[in-house]
Amino acid sequence: MKIASISGFFIMMTLVSCKIYMPQPVPIPLLSSSGDLQVSAGISVPPALNAFIAYSPLNHTEIQVYSEIGPETGRNIQGAAGYYWKNTQNLSFEVLGGINLGNGKAVNNTSGPSMEGHYKAYFGQFNFGQTAFGTRNIDYGVGLKTGMFSIDVTDRGYYENQKLDPNYFSNQYLSLEPMAFIRIGKGRLRSGFQISGSSLIGLSSKQKPIPYHSLTLGITLNYSLSKIHGTR
Repeated sequence: MKIASISGFFIMMTLVSCKIYMPQPVPIPLLSSSGDLQVSAGISVPPALNAFIAYSPLNHTEIQVYSEIGPETGRNIQGAAGYYWKNTQNLSFEVLGGINLGNGKAVNNTSGPSMEGHYKAYFGQFNFGQTAFGTRNIDYGVGLKTGMFSIDVTDRGYYENQKLDPNYFSNQYLSLEPMAFIRIGKGRLRSGFQISGSSLIGLSSKQKPIPYHSLTLGITLNYSLSKIHGTR
């Protein structure tokens, strides 16, 4: 019964109308020392495929690259770099800065009026979590990504629900994207589950709104080359 309910929810989520943007379920790596490497591949709802890599070239420093492709969200790539700190209880704190580039398309009907957008965001991100927690070696954590989000839009009558000549405009937003995750498994290979939210706050009352998803669910398969997971 529970499996059927979860499957029904995922199917319902995939049937919602297409929208220009969705919050990316970027994994929170929680690295521990220089040389740590984490590679992930996953799927999300709204439907998309994604890949992620995080590496620590030096103690307390990390770089990340994330890429995503989906039928409605188009293509997305994100890069970030920052600082991390971990204590003896495996509690981690990360501070990152980066850039996010992508595009998406919203369609009212299968071949009806549409709205397309190319966006760019400069962001800061703050993560907190714990690795190898308890006898089940669980990783868990929360994060907040926030920054300036700008988008160039081509509107072909999306809100009028009829095909019209293209109307071009640009919007700027303050973005707030909270996230939470859990990873389970033993050793270096682990399964991850993540929920990411998004709120785009317009910087002008005259802006025409854009359709975007406020919630994303993600499932990933994670491989970690770290001292912590290598000894469990």
